[in-house]
Amino acid sequence: MKNTIVRIAMSAAMLTAGAWASAQFGPAEPPAGSPAPGGMPEVVATVAGEPITADLYMQALNATTRRLLANPQAQQQGITQLNNQQRRMVLDSIINNRVALHLAKEAGVEVSDEEVEEFVEMERSRFPSEEVFENFLRSEGLTLEVMRERTREMLRIQGLNEVLTGDIEVAEEEIQELYESMKDEGRLNAPKTWDFRHILIRHDIENEGAAEAEARAIHARISEGEDFATVAEEVSDDLNSRENGGLYRNVPRGRGVFMDDFEEQAFSLREDELSEPFSSQMGWHVVRMEAVHEAGLMSYERVSDSLENQMLVQRQQQVVQERLAQAREVVPIEIFIQFGSDAPVQQPGGSAIDDVLRQLDSGS
Repeated sequence: MKNTIVRIAMSAAMLTAGAWASAQFGPAEPPAGSPAPGGMPEVVATVAGEPITADLYMQALNATTRRLLANPQAQQQGITQLNNQQRRMVLDSIINNRVALHLAKEAGVEVSDEEVEEFVEMERSRFPSEEVFENFLRSEGLTLEVMRERTREMLRIQGLNEVLTGDIEVAEEEIQELYESMKDEGRLNAPKTWDFRHILIRHDIENEGAAEAEARAIHARISEGEDFATVAEEVSDDLNSRENGGLYRNVPRGRGVFMDDFEEQAFSLREDELSEPFSSQMGWHVVRMEAVHEAGLMSYERVSDSLENQMLVQRQQQVVQERLAQAREVVPIEIFIQFGSDAPVQQPGGSAIDDVLRQLDSGS
């Protein structure tokens, strides 16, 4: 579970669509208000002798600026470009990435082609069709080859994080203490949510009939007594849940987690009920409802795993950030551009681009 938590944390920090992904994966036209490259040296920084080019830095700035321009609060405030602090934060994010890759190399962390392809396929599965996925790549200036290259780098950093954080644990008493504290603060009241297991069989116009037939055969296997989780791990095209037996926990309705046509069918099931095969824009589905949680105070049993994960992630991130900060004191880093001082510069560690987005989201 710990390794999964590290991978989730790193994926969120490094491959958010339109931010770090775009910054790392390829060129894009600069939006209005982007800083001009005039006078910028060809290499803006080096990490252990490896260059960070002006092109890469500009791509990161452009990607982050696009996110800023799309943010409603930024639009309301009339913000059209990054300030000096945020520009430095973007460069810090790239430097941290290169330092982490340097540490991963020293630790002997390797990533196989199969691991890269698995992650790329998981990202592809988030889109309703191959055409939509390809359109997304074009809109972000990505190619599959460059995406694979940057994915390999990301997975190497995840591997390093697993080495650094593999022995971190959280005691049961700590989880209970956090639960009581959050309950006293009124932070454990929740809307109605559902726990369910899910099998997806993707389809397109050419193979919809075959996908339906496969879904019905899968439904028959489960109806005749085969374990849903085992079948999901074997056949499901939902890579987000397949390795966990198709399980989703505490999913609210109408929050954009799933499409409306899926929710209409899945969330009408009773506890322990197996759905008939049904179709949506994503493909054909078989769902079994595990539990329905009514709105109100969440029990300790319901949230203890999530609280444990939360505490683990926080501790893992602290260890990783401290190690990055230590490495930045040792790994040779040269920066060849200057920034103004309109705000304090972020300290090393964490995902600077995500920090910029959080600042915008909070209105600060």
